[in-house]
Amino acid sequence: MIGRDEVVVCDFGGSLKLGDGVGYCSDLTRTVVTGEPGAQFRELFEVLRLAQAVAVAAATVGTPCEQVDRARREPITAAGYGRASSTASAMGSDRGARGPYMVAGNATPLVAGNAFSIEPGIYLSGRFGARIEDVVIAADDGPLVCNQADHRLAVVEAEEWSCDCRVGSLASDGLSPCLAGREREGAVMDLGLEGRVAVVAASSKGLGRAVADALAGEGARLVISARGEEALASAEAALRSNGADVVAVRADVTDPGTPEHLVSVAIDLFGRLDIRRAERRRPTAAGALDLDDDAILTRSRRTCSRASGSCGRRCPI
Repeated sequence: MIGRDEVVVCDFGGSLKLGDGVGYCSDLTRTVVTGEPGAQFRELFEVLRLAQAVAVAAATVGTPCEQVDRARREPITAAGYGRASSTASAMGSDRGARGPYMVAGNATPLVAGNAFSIEPGIYLSGRFGARIEDVVIAADDGPLVCNQADHRLAVVEAEEWSCDCRVGSLASDGLSPCLAGREREGAVMDLGLEGRVAVVAASSKGLGRAVADALAGEGARLVISARGEEALASAEAALRSNGADVVAVRADVTDPGTPEHLVSVAIDLFGRLDIRRAERRRPTAAGALDLDDDAILTRSRRTCSRASGSCGRRCPI
């Protein structure tokens, strides 16, 4: 549970699969504080911002990787945080091609097209930590920073609220009391999911169920699915008993036609689709819910035309 006056390091990643089957990965980290950050943390964070900026500026074509690492370390060490810091890593494709690592002892010079992350972090054991991360590409005309999110410390206001639930209870007890979005008071922040439509595959138990509970608690409308009829019916009943707008579809995401079918159900019933989520432990023939946006928009337009005629309007996806 995130409370007042806490530091939260938010690390996000994504992947892109191109037509030739090559997939590329990305990464982004920003730091958030709930409440008013103290003076020492603000000072630490400004050191971190400086370290990240000088490391990015040093990442030019021809520069040895260890020099980029040294540029990052110098302001952190000068401020007395040297032993509490972390470094940068490489990026690459899912075929195994990886960029060079920005670490001490790596004299490999950067070449145009090298992709890597610069992610200095400072962590004080038992107190707090922070990290700023961007994906950078070495280019002939200078470093290209792929992430454009604000580097400043993000501060959010927090309100006091309490909860007696435990994450482990989500799979068996239905919606956690703290996630009952329509009934709770004093939530830390509004995630803006009220009225959104989500497809959550493999969601009758475990992590998939926890995701469905959390989305329902934020007011999202759901299409849930699983292979097991009994467990799926139980999940649907528990969600409905807590006020969720949900429909259950018995389906197997390993079947090639399942992703499009689940998307169709969402659009047919709710008129839109905002979130797709699949919990899977192995590669599947159907690619779980990896339908691209064009495929979803095409399906949405077909549904719109069938339901109300060719209105010519863009469907709200």
